[in-house]
Amino acid sequence: MDLTHNIYLIGNKSKGLYKIGICKITKSPEIRLKEWKTGCPFPIKIFDVFQSKYGTKVEKALHRRFAHQKKDQEGEEDLRGEWFCLSILDVLQFLEICQKTEDNIDA
Repeated sequence: MDLTHNIYLIGNKSKGLYKIGICKITKSPEIRLKEWKTGCPFPIKIFDVFQSKYGTKVEKALHRRFAHQKKDQEGEEDLRGEWFCLSILDVLQFLEICQKTEDNIDA
């Protein structure tokens, strides 16, 4: 199966807020970043991109994995959509988590 999707992690480290999203390989994460910058009230950047053959399955699995992290750093505000309050460790291990998730789908 060919690689067809980019699973990307964008966000703001100082706020601890990150978006886990997906785009086709033909549409770069940089283009998605420009789209998200317009509606985002704080600066964001790309932290990682994982190329996947299972695109939406990996993205959904990641959303389930981090579903308990849908509050802001103060624990007061619910985060909407694909935004999560991730730890630095989660961010550092993002590519490894993506790979393990894809491997589990393969199995």
